[in-house]
Amino acid sequence: MESTATIISVTIAVLSAIVAIWTIASLLLKVKNSKNVTLTNKVNGKKVTVSTQYDRQNIKKIMEFAK
Repeated sequence: MESTATIISVTIAVLSAIVAIWTIASLLLKVKNSKNVTLTNKVNGKKVTVSTQYDRQNIKKIMEFAK
């Protein structure tokens, strides 16, 4: 009886670890494949989205955001 409970506990722990690893891997892939970055000003709540490939337009957006 105790060995069955141990096997079930170990199985649950292993499955939980697999789900956690899968979730972290999928989040990392989403961030890696993202083309845009959103910046949020915590003081006034303003948000600005800029591309990861910086150009003049993005620099202007960031400068306006920083004011």
